[in-house]
Amino acid sequence: MLRMARVSLVLSWSLHACGGDVTEAVIPMGSSDATSGVTTTTTDEGSDGSTSTTRGSETTFDPTDDSSEGPTTTHVDTSTGSDGTGTGTDTGTDTGTDTGTGTGTGTDESSSTVGEPDCPDDLECDDALPCTSDTCELGECVFTPQDGVAAPSELQSEGDCAVLLCTAGEVVPTDDDDDLPVDGDACTDDVCVAGNPSNPPSSLGTDCGVGGVCDGAGACLECVVPSDCTALPPTSDCAVRTCTDGVCGQTFTAADVPVGDLLQTTGDCQRVVCDGSGGTDEVDDDLDVFDDGLECTEDTCDAGVPDTTPLAPGDICSAGVCDGDGGCLGCIDAGDCSGSNTDCQTIACEMGVCGVDNAPDGTPVPSDPQDMPCMMRECDGSGQVQVVPAAEGTDCEDDVFCNGADSCDGAGVCDHGPPPGCLLPQTCDEDSDMCV
Repeated sequence: MLRMARVSLVLSWSLHACGGDVTEAVIPMGSSDATSGVTTTTTDEGSDGSTSTTRGSETTFDPTDDSSEGPTTTHVDTSTGSDGTGTGTDTGTDTGTDTGTGTGTGTDESSSTVGEPDCPDDLECDDALPCTSDTCELGECVFTPQDGVAAPSELQSEGDCAVLLCTAGEVVPTDDDDDLPVDGDACTDDVCVAGNPSNPPSSLGTDCGVGGVCDGAGACLECVVPSDCTALPPTSDCAVRTCTDGVCGQTFTAADVPVGDLLQTTGDCQRVVCDGSGGTDEVDDDLDVFDDGLECTEDTCDAGVPDTTPLAPGDICSAGVCDGDGGCLGCIDAGDCSGSNTDCQTIACEMGVCGVDNAPDGTPVPSDPQDMPCMMRECDGSGQVQVVPAAEGTDCEDDVFCNGADSCDGAGVCDHGPPPGCLLPQTCDEDSDMCV
């Protein structure tokens, strides 16, 4: 451990025009007590009758204190010569730690005083200017102008669309359009334009909280138009939203007034009407007849209840006739079907559908053609009549005596035989049916 030391420093010297004395000062070390403010004075005479006075001050410092930069020595010289008196002041700083005994010599009369430094740390330096950086450097206060940084927060005003900046050590106001003038009103806009704050009203219909909208003049109302009243049921045929003087409400349609067709159910024998309190009721409506889509039924309402009655069997319908069970059939029997029977086709009713029965292929058809005695008519199996050659040997007698017996050749041709009993054909007399 280092001990507290008391340093007595006396430096003196004399300068004379014609000569001078040298005074030697000894610095005692090692005293355990701290002493300050001791001053020593020395006076010398020169050969020309001049005098020199030296004053020295004694300063105390603690060598164990690392923050101490050493004593400060001030020299004050006063000299008187044969030609007058001159006075000067020399100021210097001695730094360091003294651990022994030192001897200082000088010329001329001077006085040295050891003092405290200007500042021990930054806290002792304050020029009260917001835009300087105040520091302590080597025992002296240094004040550096700040530039391009924000001034201290205590100088700033929130919401004035401006920021105070340090520029070359001076406070300079600067536009800041992000420093909005928030007024806390939900129906005004917080705006900065080129550093100018304003709070104009928000647009009409702007949301201003739960169930509220702005009126465009800065006020927050429950509604501006009926559609703003979302807490109420939607407008319907029986209840209508209203907005009167910014307050939501409803008006109700009178009781028993029917609602629109979109809310009605066609054919349910009921009618939907308003109940006078915003709701609806159903009442019987026997004119709202149910239609089952069947043409062979009669649809009615009975005290609000749908009813269906089948039409009588045989009643005409689009496909034919009603079957008595509500169905529309093509027929009940063949008589219900249109058309007529032919030699090869018969009208029929099968399972309520009109149709035809065709005669089998080859069924003979009466009344063969008279001009074609060896051809015959028969059914073709599809309801049509066809003409085919008669079988070979089929009689095709033409009642002509002179051409003998007639028979078909199987290819549709009628062959004639020789005249009966006549030797030559020319001997046959057709008129008398005799040979001559």
